[in-house]
Amino acid sequence: MILKIAPIVDYVTIVNEMRSTTARQIARIRNEWTLEATDQERAVYMWQVALLASLWDVSNAAIRSCESNDMRAARILDRSLSEYAYNLHFYARYPIKALDSAKQYETYLRKILKPTAPLQGDMTDEQFAAFKAFVSSGSTFVSYEKTREIRKAAVENLGILPDYIDTALDHLDSEYSISSGIASGGSQNRPARGS
Repeated sequence: MILKIAPIVDYVTIVNEMRSTTARQIARIRNEWTLEATDQERAVYMWQVALLASLWDVSNAAIRSCESNDMRAARILDRSLSEYAYNLHFYARYPIKALDSAKQYETYLRKILKPTAPLQGDMTDEQFAAFKAFVSSGSTFVSYEKTREIRKAAVENLGILPDYIDTALDHLDSEYSISSGIASGGSQNRPARGS
């Protein structure tokens, strides 16, 4: 019984430390924000706030999942927490990427809304016309950074010596693959169509 409880207690401690850090970082952004910020600085702040708010929200659910012994759910949430943290590191190291991602917001919105373009729902005729105009107003191609590049930024930010970066990334890649398998039910191991 002790062996089962100890890792959960450790995990809860780590997540609580993460929550404290998140609160401090949100306070820091609030203090640093100025009206004179450049577009790139605003994009970094926007992603920091969005990712930190997501970290705060999901971390509490991860703790509750551990406490109720719902380990698969906790592991899935843990993967989300890791991805938020990796992206925070990535935008801190490459602020221009935060701006690039911010510029894709409308493209991403069109991408997720396009399947519903024929559905008027409760929209008035005027709202529906504006909605259809937006959905058809531009590209729906969203470019994503490679996950290894994002994790590499985190490793570099954490001060891993250059000689050990590839080894650290290999460990994180393994962790990411395991998390993906748990989160998706192992779908990446299914045979390809026609095989």
